[in-house]
Amino acid sequence: MQSMQLKKQTSKMNRRNALKTISNVLGYTIAAPTLLGILGACTGEKKSWKAQFLNDNEKYMLGYMVDIILPSTDTPGALELNLVQFIDCILKGTVDDIHLKRIRQGSTKITQDFEKSFGKTLQTGTKNEFQQVISSYFDISKKEEEAVFSLLNTPFDKVPFHEKSRFVIYQFLTLIRTLILLGYCTDQSIQENELVY
Repeated sequence: MQSMQLKKQTSKMNRRNALKTISNVLGYTIAAPTLLGILGACTGEKKSWKAQFLNDNEKYMLGYMVDIILPSTDTPGALELNLVQFIDCILKGTVDDIHLKRIRQGSTKITQDFEKSFGKTLQTGTKNEFQQVISSYFDISKKEEEAVFSLLNTPFDKVPFHEKSRFVIYQFLTLIRTLILLGYCTDQSIQENELVY
């Protein structure tokens, strides 16, 4: 009995920490009931779902990203958990217009890099091709990685013009990666079945 209570307390504590983390990642405090309401709104059917923020290209891109970062194995993958829908709800429900504009700029720049690399639209490309583009951003040296995180810690208005494209790309990628992991770790089925300690 005591083990069961500890398990429930740990699950609640992890969810609470995850909610605090997303608040910090997005740069401002969000009341827990508000965030829970947003998360509750993300339970619609995948086929009938209409994005609130993401455009068709971004939905396609995020479909690849979530599957690359958390593919299905013996546990449910990010696609099965509708994490693209989750990310859309979080972005629309918690991010201000200025940051949404930068997120869109980052996704647009990645799309342009994809089209330049493969001579076709993202939506006609393959997951493997998209993974090659994404890998080019993450397969960097430790020194380059430190420079990226230093850049991301710079207020956008202080970022040199020649670095703004790089800034919005990495801001987009790191935010989306964080939201994928947050969505996965806070999913009820994952909490109950996979994250049992």
